[in-house]
Amino acid sequence: MFKKTKSKLKKWFDEILEAKTSPHAIALGFALGLFIGILPTPGIGILLCLLIVLLFKVNKLSILAGFAMINPATLPFVLAAILWIGTTLTGAKVRTNVDVFSRTEMANMIWPLVVGDLVLAFSSAILSYVIIYLIFSKIYKKDQKKPL
Repeated sequence: MFKKTKSKLKKWFDEILEAKTSPHAIALGFALGLFIGILPTPGIGILLCLLIVLLFKVNKLSILAGFAMINPATLPFVLAAILWIGTTLTGAKVRTNVDVFSRTEMANMIWPLVVGDLVLAFSSAILSYVIIYLIFSKIYKKDQKKPL
């Protein structure tokens, strides 16, 4: 299974390199895809990604890769991080160990979730932009130095 995943990642990576887009376009696409993936946009996130591809010069594979980072396997960890960040920054006390939430408890969770979501989305997008930009800048510089 690991070989198959590694093969798919290498293929995706090669396709991005073959697209001949700038490191900025690749990094921006990934960052925007990750940002949209973290935001609570059920059902319309992929449409937002496609709209961004049409309106701006971002790499379509990298925006979809960024969006795909938030998936059923990573979502519980992302939601836990959102709640932790939100409650830490707002000082709200949220009970998470109950089976049924009252309307008051649910209302108390909204502000911490909004704050945590925005902080995580912005910080993840900025950090991923920097990392992806540096990686692809280095790869492109290395490719330019190769003799023909």
